[in-house]
Formats: sequence, structure tokens, C-alpha cells
Amino acid sequence: MEIQEIKQQLTIQTVLHHYGITPDKNNMAQCPFHNDKTPSFQIYPKSNTYCCFSSNCSAGTGDQIQFIELQEKHGKHQAILKAQELLGVQPENTNGIDKGESQKTSSAKPKPIEQEHDYEQIFTKLQQNIRKSPDAKQYIKKRNLTTDSLELGYNASGYRDLRNCIIFPLKDKHNKVVSMYGRSITNNGTAKHYYTKNRKGLYPGYPKPDTRKLILTESIIDAATLLQEESISQEYEVLALYGTNGLTPEHKGAIRNLKHLKEIVLWMDGDRAGEKAAEKYRESITQLTCGEQSRTINPKS
Repeated sequence: MEIQEIKQQLTIQTVLHHYGITPDKNNMAQCPFHNDKTPSFQIYPKSNTYCCFSSNCSAGTGDQIQFIELQEKHGKHQAILKAQELLGVQPENTNGIDKGESQKTSSAKPKPIEQEHDYEQIFTKLQQNIRKSPDAKQYIKKRNLTTDSLELGYNASGYRDLRNCIIFPLKDKHNKVVSMYGRSITNNGTAKHYYTKNRKGLYPGYPKPDTRKLILTESIIDAATLLQEESISQEYEVLALYGTNGLTPEHKGAIRNLKHLKEIVLWMDGDRAGEKAAEKYRESITQLTCGEQSRTINPKS
């Protein structure tokens, strides 16, 4: 039985019921993976996924197969066999590999499972977290950011890919959160910038169709800062790039569709990398907009 078939037929509710877990009317439950006095385990029936938002838990997010893997404390292959069992299917075949063959060939492993997350609901929960964390509130104050005018969240450790990060939502053309960016608040010498897997969406969202003036910033933090400047946000739409190599096809498509665009400002860092990126972006954007006027601002020069 193919993994995709298992995921389509086996609901997260069925898995939870098997392990004696009953979510409340808000699809919340006490997390089975840590001592959870207040329900912090969110269930997403539409995508058959879960997320534990407690900073004291390492369960993070996952789908029904990953839940079984954590619950049974076995590897993914055994979790898939257990999932077949819950469906009443004889667990003889996983992704076209029968049990005997998988034992003979160590390289024959199940294909990785793509996760589907309801980022709208996850981000809503992370927005609540930022109000509870002194470290998060201190960091955004230091960066002159505020939840009064920006959509900000905080993830301590609940979402494994974005630990100890201020969270910014990335949105699609329908203004729906489809991915997330995390800016680490720790100063331990590791990377500072993180994205959820298979990044998509734009920050703070797609520019309005009637946009005439657009600012493209080098980073999401830069865009968030400009959004708080009323004199700028009233005159310009702001769109964040994802670094000096972060002009994605999604950015290009959004810019190309701005039929009334008259001016583009490139808001780059004043270092050598920012200057080189500005030159590169100017050429690409000129091709997209048929020669519309663009100018470069290096705020740190």
C-alpha cells in the first residue's frame, strides 16, 4: 500500500482515538509527549497534522505517520506498518517494498512524506506566544518592532524548524499564510535566518494590484521596519526579498502583474554584497517592468 494512500485514508482523529486521546471542541488536547497540564497539542483535521506549542516539548509538528512514530518509539518503517494495521490492511508492502525485501536491502527505505501544515492556525497560536515571552518582547523592542502594527509570532521550541525565533508570516495571492520565516533571537553563532520547508509566499504579502510605487528590501526585518513608518507605508507598497540571492520566481510574477507600477526602490544594505545585489536586481527588474524607473537606497552606507 502506497504511503500517499495511507495518508489519504487514515485520519489523524483515528490515530488519536487508537491511543486514547480525545481533542476538545477546539481540536486541542493534552500532549502525550510531555507533562502537559494545560492543553497545548493542536490538531488540524483538514491536513491530518498536529503541532505541540509547548516550549517544554520536542514533539514539534507532524502528520499521522510521525505521530505513530513518536508514540511507538520506532522508526518510520515500523510506523507505516502500524498505520496499515490501523486501516485493517495486511502490512506486507510499503511503497512497493515488501517486508522481506526491506530486511534484505538496507538501502530500501520508505520515501519521505511531504508534510502539509495549516500555517494560518499555527501562526495564530505563535502570535499568542510572543505576548508570553519576555525574551521575545525584549528582542522586538530592541529591533524597534511592535505587535501593534505588525503580524509577529514567537516559537520557542514547539516548531522544530524555527526554534527560538520571531516568526513572520509569508502569504499567497489570497492573503493566506502559506509559509513562515523565523529570525533567531539567540546569539550563539549559528544561523539567524530560517524558513519552513518548501518556502513559498511573500512578505508582508502580494502588493496591491494598483501599486504605483514599490520598495523592495533586502530582508524581511527591513520590510517590517519600513511598514511601521507611516510616511513610507502610505506612499509605497513594501515587499521583502529573501537576501542578496532572494529574488524568487514568485517575486518576479507578483512584480510583473503590477500594471500601474511607475517606480521601484531597491532598499539594500550598504556593504559590498548589498551593492552587488542591487546591480543584479536592477537588471532583472528592468526586464520584468519594461524599463520602469528604479533607484537604489543603501540604508547602512
